Amino acid sequence: MAAGGNELVLSGINLGRWGRDLEGTGRQTLAGLVREIFERTALNRLRVSSIEPMDWDAELIELMAEFGGKRLARHAHLPLQSGSDAVLRRMHRRYRPWHYMEKVEALRRACGPELTLGADVMVGFPGESDAEFEETVALVRALPFGYLHLFPFSPRPATPGWALHAARPVTAEAIAERMAALRTLAAEKSETQRRSFVGRELAAITLHSPEELASRGRSAALTENFLPVELEGRLEANRLVLVRATGLNADGALECMANIHSFTSRSSVSNAIVEDWHHEEWDDPAKATICRIADRDGPDVGAGRMAASAGRASDRKRDFGDAGRAALAGGLSRRGPGAAQDPGAGGVGRS
Repeated sequence: MAAGGNELVLSGINLGRWGRDLEGTGRQTLAGLVREIFERTALNRLRVSSIEPMDWDAELIELMAEFGGKRLARHAHLPLQSGSDAVLRRMHRRYRPWHYMEKVEALRRACGPELTLGADVMVGFPGESDAEFEETVALVRALPFGYLHLFPFSPRPATPGWALHAARPVTAEAIAERMAALRTLAAEKSETQRRSFVGRELAAITLHSPEELASRGRSAALTENFLPVELEGRLEANRLVLVRATGLNADGALECMANIHSFTSRSSVSNAIVEDWHHEEWDDPAKATICRIADRDGPDVGAGRMAASAGRASDRKRDFGDAGRAALAGGLSRRGPGAAQDPGAGGVGRS
């Protein structure tokens, strides 16, 4: 936080059991730690990583209801491993499939449909029959997963699993077929969930964009509820933005446009103009165009285009305000009348 980070992720092995081994008076819990972070800091957003199903206690779920979508990300990763009761027992897991479903239902009630649910699923645990695998498929299909981390069982010497594998191995062919089936199901569920957010406005944080993405004038981002975003425009990492999803790209990420008023650090467009814009019913393409102009050609060009567009909308009774007209006058005096136009739109050039 001292370095200016806008989102913090709490992660660790057995994260949900944090505090149980700490000495001192009183019982310390992960939920208590999260609440203390919120009370003692100005952190914008906190995200918790993988937490075992039975460690999602009432106190932690209550925090999701209280702060979810505000300062706490509506994203929950609950390791599943298998949807078969018999397999979970052989794994010595502390939960049954119905326990898992109860925790998911509680989280959905706390967070609403905006929750993104993820899980780890293991394929080919020793002795996993076709029927047991189908129990996993049925549970995955029934729950609102946004993504799955899939992996095959890997025997390791000197472990109980090694002995089980020696006694009841699952063939490599069966594992490959089951992995393929779950990958297909996971992809379908992920696409369904992400498409449900198309047309909606979402809070997001910008990430370090890969070179290939940046070369196309685009940026990577992640929504508050853990949806990958490809954003129009070049933005530095660690910016909190509001984005509107317009579709999915070939990789399954949300194609988004950013709203200009969310760019609080974009000082090239004055605060007064941004404040005016809050009261305008501009469509997102117009906002994105002005962002590009301001970034490419300077603040006055962007401000000028904003004012000119507002003037053209006057027949719809939209009053841009004195701040916009002042910015337009300043832009025209320094760059000429062409500054009010987008040099990249309709072949109009600068004076």
